Amino acid sequence: MSGMSSQTLSPVVALAARSLRSEERQWYTPWLRGGVCLMVAIIIAMLVSDLGRLDAPGHVLLVVVLWTNFVGLTLTGGTLFTSTITEEKEARTLGLLRMADVSPLAILLGKMAPRLLAALILLLLQVPFIMLAVTLGGVTSEMVLYGYWALAWYAVALAALGTLVSSIAATSPRASGMLTLLFIGGFVLTLVV
Repeated sequence: MSGMSSQTLSPVVALAARSLRSEERQWYTPWLRGGVCLMVAIIIAMLVSDLGRLDAPGHVLLVVVLWTNFVGLTLTGGTLFTSTITEEKEARTLGLLRMADVSPLAILLGKMAPRLLAALILLLLQVPFIMLAVTLGGVTSEMVLYGYWALAWYAVALAALGTLVSSIAATSPRASGMLTLLFIGGFVLTLVV
């Protein structure tokens, strides 16, 4: 923490606490958490019915859950992370934060950290349940942990990219559109190269 002074850290903590409080009051927060738990339960239930026909049911379970999380992170991250700065612009409070001598780094970290933390907690909560894949066979506990480690880093990259787009765009829908165009461009680029 030697690179970040206490003068910079105090606004980060204040903004992060404010963002966490406002996120917890949103109507979608418990629905999102419940939806993730329901998704994992449905995937496990679907695979349990096919256990006799699968060679490595644990591997299939892990792959399906990891891909579902990847798609879910991509879809929800497009709206969750692209509104970090634009919501301050739309509420016209960004100028007030700057007038209060809050540094741009403190604003970025204070607004991005709670949303990233929420995404990482949703991933972390799944790990004990997905360890069931180890007992089903075809996968090791290290494979499960590496898969979730990769998803966590994807969430970090998505949060950074979404915050970047959010700081450039004027509104949240424009930021989501810019991020969608970046994803489509990246996908097309991987097909061409």
